[in-house]
Amino acid sequence: MNETQKLKKKLRNSKRWKELRHQKNVEQKSLDVISGRKLLKGCCLHHCDLRNENYDKLDNHDNFVLLNKKTHDMVHFIYNIYSKDKKVIDRLKDLLDKMVEINQTL
Repeated sequence: MNETQKLKKKLRNSKRWKELRHQKNVEQKSLDVISGRKLLKGCCLHHCDLRNENYDKLDNHDNFVLLNKKTHDMVHFIYNIYSKDKKVIDRLKDLLDKMVEINQTL
């Protein structure tokens, strides 16, 4: 584990971090904001600001959201593409719409 990872782990174990997690959980009514499903025990407090130098800045609660692990992984995966190609969302929506259409006829 490198120094950056150690500092992040220390922050995630801090009282400030745990309080923020709790506040976001209450604010979100224990729901994953993307899927609308109940937050699971291992949910992630997601940073919207991905810059390493801002990792420990917890004051702006709007920069955080609680997501279930699968949702969190999906957001990071899509973000990496979306940050370079905004049309990925349109292509994803087209595919999902096609899947809904095909599967509604079963």
